[in-house]
Amino acid sequence: MSDAKKKASPRRRWACPTCEHTHLAPGGMRKVNLLRYCVPCSQQAGKLIERVCAAAERKRSAGKARSAVKQSAKRKRVAGKRAAHKAARSRVVHGVNCRAEVARQINKAEIFAPLRGRRITTEVDWRKGRGRLGYAVGSWRIVVYGNRARSADCVRQTITHELVHCLNVRTEGWPEDLGGRRIVHGERFKRTLVEAARQLYRVDVGWAERAVWRLDSKIVAAVQARRDR
Repeated sequence: MSDAKKKASPRRRWACPTCEHTHLAPGGMRKVNLLRYCVPCSQQAGKLIERVCAAAERKRSAGKARSAVKQSAKRKRVAGKRAAHKAARSRVVHGVNCRAEVARQINKAEIFAPLRGRRITTEVDWRKGRGRLGYAVGSWRIVVYGNRARSADCVRQTITHELVHCLNVRTEGWPEDLGGRRIVHGERFKRTLVEAARQLYRVDVGWAERAVWRLDSKIVAAVQARRDR
């Protein structure tokens, strides 16, 4: 088989919209190709009468429909990102202004005194968070996942949790075990978290929980129970 036949465009049926005469021609003809036009009808009408390929029109219509769907999905994604960005700038989750709450807790709890006078950046991330409610970066940045928080008490406790991380890194650095690995939620962290909850929320819970998320849940439940009394 020659190279010319390999590169040839597939032949399709073209029909004149006036006389409805059809003939086979390449599907990808250019506008200057004479085969695109019906010569007898063009002579009678005094203008060029272009033949129409029904298969090509169907393909073009399907492409336009797919393009419209993609554009609509893109507009929705852009609108969602703008809304998320606007919500993140407000830093308000369940009615709690996270930036103001960080300042309130640092000023109220004596245990957070070493953090006073330091600038701690507070952000709200509206992604899923991979199972966690927030995280702290060193002693200068706190991120709260807005989609993971269940209530205002949960938001406040998440901020308390991350402030304890900031406090531990600020005062003593990361503790390490015998293998040189970081102990993120060790005994020192749990004791500090319980003391911060006592000073901020006036609740006293034991720290002897193996999983720190259970300790957070116990503090939130104690705060809610104290309010309902």
